[in-house]
Amino acid sequence: MKLTVNASGVLGAFKRSPSVFEREIRIAVKEWLTEVQVEARQVHKFVTRSGGLERSVQVDYSPKISGSKVYLELGIARYGPYIHEGFKSWKADRFLTEAAERKKPELTEKISEAIGRAIRKVGL
Repeated sequence: MKLTVNASGVLGAFKRSPSVFEREIRIAVKEWLTEVQVEARQVHKFVTRSGGLERSVQVDYSPKISGSKVYLELGIARYGPYIHEGFKSWKADRFLTEAAERKKPELTEKISEAIGRAIRKVGL
């Protein structure tokens, strides 16, 4: 009896996997950041007047996963950090931080789904 193992398919899949995994996880993080942005724009304690503070919640999608972020664009609403962190007698409304915390479980779920897609795409 002779048993032959052809591992070329598996080896090829492993060679393709880093870029596929990175792409899928980048997409998942991008989706999550957008959800945090929407949540922060919709759920807050401050009184909306001009809508500038909501519009100031921006997302920067970096080519590297670790460089992507949701932030307050000071060019749109310079007063954003004072509302978010509080100032003198103003109570802080950490709407951006709280949105990210509320959405954190969804990030884990999205990354798990991204890993599953990547595994299927590389053929493992």
